[in-house]
Formats: sequence, C-alpha cells, structure tokens
Amino acid sequence: MTEAADFHEEDHPREEHGKFTSTGGGTAKKGTPAKPKGGKRVEPTKGELKKSFDKAKKKSVTYLTKDIKREKTADKTNVEKGWVSQYSGFSEKDMTKLNALKGFPENSNDIEGLSTTVKGYLMKEELSTRFPGSKWSARASHFSGGSSIDTQWKGGGTYPYGSSEIGRKYHHDYGSDPQTDYFHVDDWVHVYDGRTEKDPRDPQTMATSRADRLQGWIRDDLNASAERIDYNDSVNWSSTSAKDLAEKGEFTPFVGMTEDHKARITQTWKEFQAKEEAEGGIGSTADSGFVALPPAPEEANPYDNGGEPDPEPIPASTPEPEPTPEPTSEPTNDAERAGMQMRQQKKEPGSQYEWQKGQESLDDLIDKLDALNGE
Repeated sequence: MTEAADFHEEDHPREEHGKFTSTGGGTAKKGTPAKPKGGKRVEPTKGELKKSFDKAKKKSVTYLTKDIKREKTADKTNVEKGWVSQYSGFSEKDMTKLNALKGFPENSNDIEGLSTTVKGYLMKEELSTRFPGSKWSARASHFSGGSSIDTQWKGGGTYPYGSSEIGRKYHHDYGSDPQTDYFHVDDWVHVYDGRTEKDPRDPQTMATSRADRLQGWIRDDLNASAERIDYNDSVNWSSTSAKDLAEKGEFTPFVGMTEDHKARITQTWKEFQAKEEAEGGIGSTADSGFVALPPAPEEANPYDNGGEPDPEPIPASTPEPEPTPEPTSEPTNDAERAGMQMRQQKKEPGSQYEWQKGQESLDDLIDKLDALNGE
C-alpha cells in the first residue's frame, strides 16, 4: 500500500486557510491526539522573513508606481495650463528608499522619511510573520499635525507580546521634548488590541509582557472589591502579584490585604489562565529584530579647556566717578526759583517781604532756602 493510501485527513487538521498544521509527509499514530497549539512560539526563519518582506515590498512598489504616475500626470496638466511645475518627486524618493531595503527594518533609521502607507504595508506583514496564525489590520492616516499608522490585532494565534516593540521600529523621533510640549516625529505608531470579543480587562494597547497584561486584570478586580483600597496599594499589589504569578504561579500576600483581596487575586489568576487556554496557550514575546539606535554624538563643550587649570580671573575695573555737573545760572527747581525772586525783591524798597520787628527776616528765609539747595 502506498504512502498516500495511508494518509487520513482527520489526522492532519487544517488551518482556516486550508493549510495543514502538521509537518512532514508521514502518517500520525492512531489514537494519539494532536498536541494543542501554544507554549513556546517558534521564531520565523530568515527565509520566511525574506519571503514576507518581498510580499510587502511588491505591494508597496505597486502603490508607489501608481502614485508616481498620478503625480506626473497632474503636473503635466498644470504645465499645459501655463502654471509653474510643482512636481516634488516624493514618490520617486520613496521608491529609491524602498529599493535600498534588504529586509524588514532594524530601527527607525532604516525607513526614516519613507511613505506612511508603505510603512503600514511593511509593519502589517512583519507582525503577521513574527506571530504565526495572527491576523492584523493596518491603517495609514494623514492629518494637519502629521501622520499615523494604527495597527490592530484581530485575533488568531496566542497573545502577541512584543508587538508594540515591533511598532517602535516604524516610529522615528527627531528630538521631541514633552516637557515643553514640543513633538517632532515622522509618524505616530499605535498597536491596539482590536478583537471584538476581548476581555474588558485587557488593555487597549498591546501588553508588553504576560505580567503586564495580568496586572490590568488584577487591578480592575481589586478596584471592584466592596472593601475600599488605596490607589497606591492597588498599583503595588497588582504589579507585584502579577509578576509573581506569571513567573512562579503563586504570590505572596501584602500586609493589609483582606481575605476578599486574596480571593479576588486567586480567582483572577484562574480566569486569566482559562483565557490563555482558550486563545491557544501562553503567549510568548516575539523577537522584534529591533536594533537600538546609536547614541547621538556629544557636542563639544565650549567651556572645556582639556583639563588645563583655569586661567586667573581678570580683575574687575573700577568705574570712574561721574563728573559733578557745573552750576547753572538758571534755576532748576521751585526752591531755587523762589530764592532768586526773594533776592530780587529784597533790593526793592517797600517790598512785601519786609517783615515786622520780632519776626523772621527775609535774610533768614533766604538762608533756609539756600540750605535746602545744598549751598
């Protein structure tokens, strides 16, 4: 009997696209159930990544070719109308950058300034390849403040831990400063959990690790407890308990935890494990292929003298005193003006400043006015 005659399709389950899940051409032993999916995820080979990249590149080339033709046709029409040519050649530049790529990017420097739509093609295909069996959608958006790539996990396969790290490679930051509300990036990149039937305790953006995902579950359930819990306790308890459970399968209760809190954490852990089993097993973090950007070169310090001793400080010069203004014949204030008038009228007989005997004389008043003027 030939090998094909011994083949039984029920022993080789298929994926939803019709591909056999088993490998090799041999037959399965009767009575041996197929092993469930999950557990340690197999990393894609270099050949699989190259094939996936070529697929995304082919789609990107088709898109850019149409865009180049559209831009040139529009510019030709404008020139025929007598308008100035405004052809920018952006799509041709994108085509040059795309052809220079040999595979998926290692960091944002590899695709800096590349078309947002092309980045979306590459990112979607890379996520699908690094997480076998998963389904992804990617949408490129352009708006007044820039552009963005919004990707969503639609399900399939185990939970894709590490997908956000892959998204980092498609986001280039030119030196933003959140403290001053200054942002300069080429594209905003978001990786969301877009499943329609996900657990409400799962985070909106993809969790970076199993403990990170479990922490959200525990915290939500602790906050739902009838016994009020402090905010800081909620954060600390959920974070530490999730880390212990994800690594060791058990947690150490905190001081201040009630029996209700402990029971809630234990019950949440059981529900979390059941959810993982329904998803196909424990998710594992993918190798994002991310290579950290090289550190920026330090700028030369203009005050660095190469280790030489500081020079002697130059003594501050003593300012010269301002010259005393020469006295003027013209009065400069009301006191001087009044004194001048008194001196003038003193010379006139019968003046109103002739004082009775026993009172202050006009000379006394003049002396007082002179004293006020500093004379």
